[in-house]
Amino acid sequence: MKTQKSNWIRKNVFVLGFLCVAAVMVAQYDNYKSGYIVTLEKDTVLGWIDFRTDKDNSEICRFATDIDAKPTNYHPGEIAGYRFSESGKYYVSHEITVDSVTKKVFLEYLLQGLINLYYYHDGTQMYFGFENQDGEMTVVTKKPDYIDGTNLVSDKKYVGYVTYIFRDYQPIVQQTKSLGFNQRSFINIAKKYHNEVCTTGEECIVFENQHPDKTYMDVSLSLHAGVRQFTYVFSTAYDDLAVSNVSPAVGFGVNLKNSRWSQSWSLQLDATVSKHEAQTDKDFREVIKGNKLVYEKYNRKGAYSYQSNVLIVNIGAKYEYPKYNFRPVAEAGFSILHLFQLTERSVYGARNNDLPTKGVSSYIGLGFDYRVSKKEALILRVMSVAGDMNVLFGYAF
Repeated sequence: MKTQKSNWIRKNVFVLGFLCVAAVMVAQYDNYKSGYIVTLEKDTVLGWIDFRTDKDNSEICRFATDIDAKPTNYHPGEIAGYRFSESGKYYVSHEITVDSVTKKVFLEYLLQGLINLYYYHDGTQMYFGFENQDGEMTVVTKKPDYIDGTNLVSDKKYVGYVTYIFRDYQPIVQQTKSLGFNQRSFINIAKKYHNEVCTTGEECIVFENQHPDKTYMDVSLSLHAGVRQFTYVFSTAYDDLAVSNVSPAVGFGVNLKNSRWSQSWSLQLDATVSKHEAQTDKDFREVIKGNKLVYEKYNRKGAYSYQSNVLIVNIGAKYEYPKYNFRPVAEAGFSILHLFQLTERSVYGARNNDLPTKGVSSYIGLGFDYRVSKKEALILRVMSVAGDMNVLFGYAF
């Protein structure tokens, strides 16, 4: 039992070309959000700022006065800072010492008070900077957890550092023992310290208080239905006979996208079930040509037949052009095929196979998403899975 093999690359040259163009397009499209920069002269300039990963935003500020204008790249020290209007995230030019190396970056300013709190991510680890009234900064971090034998080992050194920072106020010190290593925990403890120790009555300023520690991972679901072509190959004693048919299909999908990493690329997973049954219109017969016995095809309908349910799970990358409501889409990845409740018959005798047929192939798809709201969309896909065509309509939410 096997599905029909085909030259996948040759049959999908157009869509492969589309994906190459999409890869270039995504490099040119950014994730701009409304905000403002603060110049070295402390002037405020309104505009649009590229909202990328924590690491990217610590290294560069891509700013444009108009959404369609060419952006200007600002590095730490060239501006005093910048802030996003919607999320409230505020970055300032500041020095930080990591692993005995001092460098100037854009630190995320979490809280201003008796002790200022900053956040920095170098792409591998998180760092929190606690700055006292004299401008001295203590940087704390946490190494990743690891398994030692059967025990999970967690780095708790940061608790000791934070305890030392707030050593002059015992009620805070008692709370550091159960302190979590995240923005919300550090914001809360620094804020409480300010409110209980400050003698001037001046309130501290929390710059990021809407969604501390938010991952910005968007998850969307989809339901779809359509038609699926499926090719089945009967292995005979003489050669293989392929038969194709088209049947209704239904399924669902899950899409995962990190909007700070890319507005276009995401991980797509979907599963579709269809029921197929068909019979061959050919068979083989013995023919003597010259003094040699050969086997040739001849018209004989129903010599072989099969019936099966087919589950196909696709796992791949999805590109979506991120502008406007009508958005072209391309997908590519791997397909896991699973035939169950398979029955195969032959005029030469029963050919029942109780074991499900499994296989791994590749798929590629082209279509569009039509956005009816920020979270909802109507979808259309024309896909090639192991050389077979599928047309699916659906609804994403």
